[in-house]
Amino acid sequence: MTTGLRPPRVLLEDLREFTRWCKAQVLPTALSELVDDIGATSTTTTTTITEIADKLWTIFDIAADITAFVLQKSNEFVMVRSLASSAISITVPADQEFDIGTQISFYQKGAGQITLVADAGVTLNTPTTLKSESQYSTMTIIQEAGNEWMVAGRIAAT
Repeated sequence: MTTGLRPPRVLLEDLREFTRWCKAQVLPTALSELVDDIGATSTTTTTTITEIADKLWTIFDIAADITAFVLQKSNEFVMVRSLASSAISITVPADQEFDIGTQISFYQKGAGQITLVADAGVTLNTPTTLKSESQYSTMTIIQEAGNEWMVAGRIAAT
């Protein structure tokens, strides 16, 4: 085993370019066949790769004067950017028919700290708190099962 080697860093712009290329070249042909294969063998996933790719790099802005927001199915696989100048609560609702593996990211662009709130029946698994660490930090939730989500990212320690 070779030591001291690190994998190359991928720049965000490279990922965006790759996504554009996939949408234009791969998804209409090769991946559409993969989607058909997945659809024929899977009973748990209803979101197709094409639908996910269409949402990649989509940013949903929450206005600066909003203090509470409830996630919706249309927010899956997008970056929710909070421009709030004061604290904001974002509720993860129960039974919104999110697919297992759904990811929703949050970016605290404004000064207002983001607090994730679990609706009745929802579990948000986190190592510390459900609050963003500071301005410009990001967090992501990933649905593990039913109404159970994992929280990852720049989370406040206390």
